[in-house]
Amino acid sequence: MQSFCQAMLQQEPYEEQQAFRDTAKEGDWRRFLFSYHDRLNRKPYIFGCLAAGMVGTAASAMLDAIWFPVNLIVAFPVLILCVVACACLTIRRFHDLNRSGWLYFLTFIPLLNIILGFYLVFVRGTCGMNRYGPDPLENR
Repeated sequence: MQSFCQAMLQQEPYEEQQAFRDTAKEGDWRRFLFSYHDRLNRKPYIFGCLAAGMVGTAASAMLDAIWFPVNLIVAFPVLILCVVACACLTIRRFHDLNRSGWLYFLTFIPLLNIILGFYLVFVRGTCGMNRYGPDPLENR
């Protein structure tokens, strides 16, 4: 029997990450927020980014209002986790559009980030299987 690492090394770069998918349970919020594998359609992307944004805004407000060491220890890691969650959600949304996740870094360019934001929210993902996995809407 192969180890998990050996199985991952033998896979093609864009092959579906079945080994990773098998380890996650259905409805696992950690996988939903922090996985950059697979695809994500528009509705979960919007709600996930809104939820992470609200938690991040609350953590940022805590940091701004009360600057105590305990607050820094609690709120700053929460803020970082929210940024990472939004990045993972955006990468998976690019995967749904059959685009590379590396396009996420273009969101740091002013004005281009607005165009990409509209693209991510309003353009429907690729129908059927693409190089990043099956269509998330087919499983409904």
